[in-house]
Amino acid sequence: MKFGNHVLRTAANVRVGDRICFTMSSSDYVVTEVEDTEIGAIRFQHRDGSSCYQPRELLYVENR
Repeated sequence: MKFGNHVLRTAANVRVGDRICFTMSSSDYVVTEVEDTEIGAIRFQHRDGSSCYQPRELLYVENR
């Protein structure tokens, strides 16, 4: 599904270099590392720390 210059993707399909976007653009971040956690979640490392999501969780990703 596409929304302007963004696509809706599950966390499991996000890759290094993808930009995750939020309503408040100051919260956006670029994924620098993707790792699977011991509890089955996916952790994205980024400049400001890390964020954790469930594999089926939907995220807005900037369409490159």
